[in-house]
Amino acid sequence: MTNGRLWTVVNPNIAIPIGWVYLGLTSMYIHFQVMFQTDWFPAFLQGG
Repeated sequence: MTNGRLWTVVNPNIAIPIGWVYLGLTSMYIHFQVMFQTDWFPAFLQGG
């Protein structure tokens, strides 16, 4: 494992949940931007 020493600095009980929250928030942000900032997605939802 190339980054094995990372866990000697950062506790996995803290870093892993923060990583999952960051991943979820980023994913939701990208999905909302696609939904509201594009003109093709609302048309797609309406069957156009």
